[in-house]
Amino acid sequence: LDPRDAKIICIGIATDNTVGWAEYHPNLVRLLVHSRPRIAHNPKFEAKWIIHETGMIPNLWCSYLATWMRNENEKKGLKHHATNTLGIPNYWSGIDRSNMANRTAEEVGPYCALDAYTALLLYHHQMSNLTHEQKKLLSVILEPMAMLLAQMELSGFHIDRTLLSGKIKAELIQLKAMGKTLNEKFPGLNIFSNAQMKELLFKKMGFYPAKKTQTGGICCDQTGLEEINKLYPQAGIGTIVDFRKRYHKVKTEMVPKLKGSEKTGYIHTNYNLGAVVTGRLSSSDPNLQNITRNSPVREAMTSRFPNGRLVQFDYKGHEFVVWATVANVKKALELLKAGNDVHQFLVDELAKGGVHINRQKAKEVNFSLIYGVGVSKLSKILNVGRKTAEQIHKAWHYLYPEAVRFHEKIRNQVN
Repeated sequence: LDPRDAKIICIGIATDNTVGWAEYHPNLVRLLVHSRPRIAHNPKFEAKWIIHETGMIPNLWCSYLATWMRNENEKKGLKHHATNTLGIPNYWSGIDRSNMANRTAEEVGPYCALDAYTALLLYHHQMSNLTHEQKKLLSVILEPMAMLLAQMELSGFHIDRTLLSGKIKAELIQLKAMGKTLNEKFPGLNIFSNAQMKELLFKKMGFYPAKKTQTGGICCDQTGLEEINKLYPQAGIGTIVDFRKRYHKVKTEMVPKLKGSEKTGYIHTNYNLGAVVTGRLSSSDPNLQNITRNSPVREAMTSRFPNGRLVQFDYKGHEFVVWATVANVKKALELLKAGNDVHQFLVDELAKGGVHINRQKAKEVNFSLIYGVGVSKLSKILNVGRKTAEQIHKAWHYLYPEAVRFHEKIRNQVN
């Protein structure tokens, strides 16, 4: 599906009068663009091909996003809609869809044409079921955003491979030294084995589990070990916790980015609209939205231009503003309209009651409690005792009393 690493075998075409397919030719793509195609199921992929082949940015209706618009929990695949929404027999059942790149156009063409026809039927179905507001949101915001994301995916992020490679080597040297120390302290222990860690901590050392799994079992994953290390520092597993965390970062964050940029010096992710129920944008293969704040990968993501700079733009308190507006929180709206810093305001108000936190912690409080976080969870987020968390929780709700009614309203709607 990626123009840099794949090829077009054929193109499926469907109109209200015609259904068919054609072998790929660059001129055909240009012709299709000039005929102003309107519909595709997940057009970000088609858009990447069109941009790559012609340099033109298409304007496509996305039946995938239209599905998400109507029901964010519904499956969005075209095959799902063919059988469940449109009642079309599974036309793909007799087609071996494995290794499609090695199929001939004659083998793939009929299947491709039926895909296009199904997308067309789904479009007509959605047009009759979406509200005017939903159609406007799709055409004005989501579909242009999908086309923009297609361009961003093609462009990719530039990686300073020399810098990142040096960071990996330096980290591996430190991990090797740490591993030697751990082998001397815990001979024969596989620190990545949950079973062996359970044996060491709970049977030999006699500590109690700090975290349980969803089924009630003993949890010895990274977060579980971090909790044990906080509760029982005498266990002496701080080095194990640190080693596992750093090794995981090298293995899952640093090395994949270096390998992923081998061919071009750029990392190309996939940005996903409509993949997350809450509506947030996500990315995958690789995930570029989950790189830790101080990761060497961030340092290695540099401008593609000589002496260039990367500039980051962010909404100021976006979620807090939306929450204050929707929940009609008077004090919060008053602060925002006056241009005041809501996080510093919380710092100052808590200080009056003898609770002292910095602005960063105040941000964590605000962005946790607008989502209804309880005292126990707040205590863990801020790494403070339960009594302090209770004071903060109570003071925050005193400042914003509308929050309680808003959260109750949302819970009732969900239930």
